Amino acid sequence: MALTPASVSDARRRVRTVAEELGMSSTLVDDLVVITSELTTNALRHGGGRLVCHGGRPVAGLPELWLYLRGSKRPELVTTVFDTGDFWASAVPAPASGRDVIGEDGRGLQIIAALAEAAGGQWGVHPSRSRLGEQRLAGTAVWVALPVSEPVRLPLTRAVGPDESIGRLVELLRSRGVGGLIARATGQEAVLSLPRLTVWFRQGTYIWQGTTGRLSADAGDVVDAAEQIIAEYERAR
Repeated sequence: MALTPASVSDARRRVRTVAEELGMSSTLVDDLVVITSELTTNALRHGGGRLVCHGGRPVAGLPELWLYLRGSKRPELVTTVFDTGDFWASAVPAPASGRDVIGEDGRGLQIIAALAEAAGGQWGVHPSRSRLGEQRLAGTAVWVALPVSEPVRLPLTRAVGPDESIGRLVELLRSRGVGGLIARATGQEAVLSLPRLTVWFRQGTYIWQGTTGRLSADAGDVVDAAEQIIAEYERAR
């Protein structure tokens, strides 16, 4: 969903509803609502760096809230706030450093880090691209992944071959404005070439070489794979 000052309370309600439907504990739900409030508030305050307007109406560049599940063996709910400003862009996640990575604007990342780590979750900051609006704009995504204790079924519930799997990834990347994609598949594997990046699909797994080393994602986690690949794509630009 796109975020405006009037929609912040709606964002909190949506996150709470989704988390409760997934069977997360009341403590985790409350923590996630606090995280969402912190992220959305800061994104709205600082995230309009590349706002595009037509006739005085914003048509691209508003902050966005994304929710999706990942992980078939250890499912997690991923909550991401994206914005096109520069507020988060220079913030390097350093939960163990003990220093305020936000500076005078407060404790944003420290609060997020403390809550995520106490809940056994993960968090991070990376470059990304918008999903909504008339244009796909570059910006920064801050995400938190918290564990889901109840069994859940990911959107992809059946085994698919390399051709369909790489096709799903291509569709997601193109929808985010990533061009120059060349895909091909054989009976056993598929490969997708992006500018400065190659993604393989073998034995039910997407594999690529990231800036931190070899990365991978299961076929059912194609949404998360696309997000990680977009981050690598933006870093290389």
